[in-house]
Amino acid sequence: MISKYKINTHLTILFAALLLGLLFEVQTIVKMTDVIKMGKPIESSWILDSIWSFVVSVFVFYLTAAFNLFWKKHFFTSARFRKLNPMLIIAANILLFFMLSVLSTILFESRYDKQIPIIYYSFEIWITFLFAILFAHILIFIKKARTAEIDNAHLKEEKAKAELASLKEQISPHFLFNTLSSLSSVIRQDDKKSSL
Repeated sequence: MISKYKINTHLTILFAALLLGLLFEVQTIVKMTDVIKMGKPIESSWILDSIWSFVVSVFVFYLTAAFNLFWKKHFFTSARFRKLNPMLIIAANILLFFMLSVLSTILFESRYDKQIPIIYYSFEIWITFLFAILFAHILIFIKKARTAEIDNAHLKEEKAKAELASLKEQISPHFLFNTLSSLSSVIRQDDKKSSL
């Protein structure tokens, strides 16, 4: 069963991917509104190219962030490769980047606006990829901070329980009897200084 944290994290990644995709398409949306204001018709290929670019950037962002948040720990947790773990993760991200770049170039080759160079779409994929890695690591940092905060609260609770147990032990009948017995023996010895 998928935990509530994972569902919320996937929704957060998807929301961030949608925002970034919209951010990349702001220029296109502004151009479309200008064309509409001038009374000219909008070419359907222009709209389809914009939608295609949006979908690909959302897909790249989501896949990259999900890999860095969830999947990499399943692939790189072997004790044998523990020292190489950071290098393997970097290599896996570079491999993922090149695979997504090639895939997006192949996909855009057939569907891109001929007025905009294909390198623009590749640049968009690069930026999306870098933002996804940054976003994933920010989420990892937030999760570690929350976990540390929860652990700290548990430690404080355990400390309070231990102090309470210690205080209870001090007022237990056995402890009280031993204390009174010691005090009684000091008084019987008629040593006023010690008995006070």
